[in-house]
Amino acid sequence: RSQVLDRVRRDEEARQARALADERERSRSRALWISRIAGAAALVLLVVGAWAIVERQRAERSALAARAAQNLAEDNAAEANRERRNAEASIARYFASETAALDNKQNGPLALLLGIEAVRLDYTTHSDRALRGVLDRFAWNPMPGHEGSVRSVSLSSDGSLLASTGQDGTVRLWDLDGQHRSHRVLYRGTEPGQSGLKYLQ
Repeated sequence: RSQVLDRVRRDEEARQARALADERERSRSRALWISRIAGAAALVLLVVGAWAIVERQRAERSALAARAAQNLAEDNAAEANRERRNAEASIARYFASETAALDNKQNGPLALLLGIEAVRLDYTTHSDRALRGVLDRFAWNPMPGHEGSVRSVSLSSDGSLLASTGQDGTVRLWDLDGQHRSHRVLYRGTEPGQSGLKYLQ
């Protein structure tokens, strides 16, 4: 009977040892899978982080390029505006000089047109003095020409002709090279302020 009890006890101990070994194997397998999953997750996080860094750098480069393009566009616009202002100032000086040169009473309308346009393009002491001078010289003299206000004037590329448009719907062409600087009506319509530029082309 003692031998039977010893064999039963040994069998139970063997069974418990096998169960403990199996549990340890399962624990080791679970730890291995957990470590593999953790490694994979870490790798995914690393890839995502690297991608985020690359995208952020790309966005920063795009923002810098956009700012550089905007600055360039603003500089170009400012330069174009300066060139336009310089051109207008040059034309205004020419108009003011022509205004001062027209001292014949017959040239009163043209002198007034040039003086007004000189002030409109570039108000300076010179253009103001030229307009005030023509007003002083010709204010007493009736000036034939547009009936009503003058809307705009356009100068030909060679500076020999001037087209003026008025509230009366007419376009008048002035000969700046002629001895008397005469003018003639090119267009008479019902719409005021027709553009005279096309008649100079």
